[in-house]
Amino acid sequence: MSFASFGTCDIEEFIQSESAPDRLWIFVHIPKTAGSSFATELSQKRRPYRNIHVDYSDTATPHRVKMQMAVAQFVSDFQTTAFKSCSGHMNMPDVLSIKNAVPSARTITFLRHPVARVISDFRYARTPAHPPHREFIAEFPTIESYIESSSSQNKMCKFLSPQRDMNISELIDYLDSTMSFIGLVEMYPMCFNIIFRLVGLNEFPKIRRNKTNTTEDNLVVESPALMARIRETNTGDIALYKFVRARLVNRRAEWVALRKSQRSTSINRE
Repeated sequence: MSFASFGTCDIEEFIQSESAPDRLWIFVHIPKTAGSSFATELSQKRRPYRNIHVDYSDTATPHRVKMQMAVAQFVSDFQTTAFKSCSGHMNMPDVLSIKNAVPSARTITFLRHPVARVISDFRYARTPAHPPHREFIAEFPTIESYIESSSSQNKMCKFLSPQRDMNISELIDYLDSTMSFIGLVEMYPMCFNIIFRLVGLNEFPKIRRNKTNTTEDNLVVESPALMARIRETNTGDIALYKFVRARLVNRRAEWVALRKSQRSTSINRE
């Protein structure tokens, strides 16, 4: 089973077939997709948990190398600790390094509408919550300069692609066959609940973290022209988002019915 099954099976069959309470669950935390909130609840309910992160104070080692080292350390530690979950700003090659060592591991992620995600990413990176925020401000003095840079473009696709230059059709097919579930920030309660059902818990979100504070450095005027330009420079992310959204919207009524049915059953038992 995989995310593809969510488009073909009824929702209860999907949950039953994809459910894996005893497996390692890997959460790919794409920046500014409600990942901090989700990871916090995952860490509380799926212990032992590991936040796979890099040391930003180490400016001598390239970021990619630091993440590879953090992933390698996790794989090593897994030999003595039966982690039930982990998360981090990992890309797909990092995930595959973990899955090569733990083939039974399951992978999940969240997406966000690309326009909202790019603006939020820019705003957050210009606050002290982002350790290298001064360097970011110097490199990208305006949101327009950030939008035109490769750093901002199609970041969701970049995180989730197992190799460079994979076209969007290939990427969608790959994710459909390898991811257990892909959620959307815009449908967070539904997606949160489905994912937690897959790990054996019928839970709903209770925590919201890392809401970006507004400062003089991160004000953005969301003009039609700005939003149109973000769409133009993020066509891959737009296509991926639309694909996932269409599938989730198609199953939303069934999920609502499942909730009502189980709620009625619980009341009757009482």
